[in-house]
Amino acid sequence: MPEQAELEREKELEQEQRDQAVETIEDALERNDVGLALNTLEALEDDDKVEVFDELEVEAQAELLPRLSPETGADILVELHEDDQNALAQRVDDESLGEILDEMEPDDAADVIGDLSQERQQRVLAEMDTEAADDVRALLIYPDESAGGLMTNSFLALRPEMSAGDAINALREWGPNNETAYYLYVVDRDRHLVGIVSLRMLITAKPTTLLRELMNPDVVSVPVGTDQEECARLRHRYGFLVLPVVDAQQRLVGVITADDIVDVIEEEATEDTFRLSGVSDEERVFSPILVSMKKRVPWLIVNLFTAFLAAWVYNLFTGTVDALPFLAALPSIVAGQGGNA
Repeated sequence: MPEQAELEREKELEQEQRDQAVETIEDALERNDVGLALNTLEALEDDDKVEVFDELEVEAQAELLPRLSPETGADILVELHEDDQNALAQRVDDESLGEILDEMEPDDAADVIGDLSQERQQRVLAEMDTEAADDVRALLIYPDESAGGLMTNSFLALRPEMSAGDAINALREWGPNNETAYYLYVVDRDRHLVGIVSLRMLITAKPTTLLRELMNPDVVSVPVGTDQEECARLRHRYGFLVLPVVDAQQRLVGVITADDIVDVIEEEATEDTFRLSGVSDEERVFSPILVSMKKRVPWLIVNLFTAFLAAWVYNLFTGTVDALPFLAALPSIVAGQGGNA
């Protein structure tokens, strides 16, 4: 118990520090002291930066984001909720947004750009590095909730004729992140997916061993048009960290990483919960009041009208109710069941 109390106290102190940082940044921006606001934010640990930044008003976020380094801005932007990303991207100038998206994975950058207007998309893509922009364009053609919309086209494809030593050198030169390095895919000359090699197998094999001798030809993959919920189901069934995506000709076009699958699972679970509660999956706890009113007021008016109608009908039978008092309980029962329905 003392250890639990100490842990709780540490969490409280960390939250107090974050609250103090938010207050310092807001006060600094009110005094137009952007330098102090930036120094306060950049002095925080990476995780705290995201949490503190997320607690700021979107206007304050839009003022700070272009002044951060593109790397830091990318790390923060990718962790924000989709709605917050969109609101922030709408307020940041094209050049700054392009520099930030250059530092993001193509699939994450595509998620941000995909919510912008077609005209704005082209302007931002023009500000990005040519190679990065091409990668993002290739992903924008797929629906958001499909395997193509989830995948990243940043992956390493190897040839069956390569040796284990050559594959390790290629892997070292590519310098992958920790999401895509566990499984390496083998393709033929036409980029057809023909096998998979685990990183462990590659490292433990003799350098002269050919990949065709190491690879497993039975590869589970998904077509680009597969629904995201099916992708999540397959990942859960087989326990993969990365899921390959192929086109109609079985050519490898991308991979879906574990973090994207987790996002899908959370999104689908949230939608199911909202649906069971009778709440729109587009609505959030902290949705603007005008948005909530727009979605709810029409139904409240309908409900009010039907309540008046029920009261009018009930008034027609006051004599019957006086003779049979137990009937007075029925309207509340009917109203309660109607509300539940």
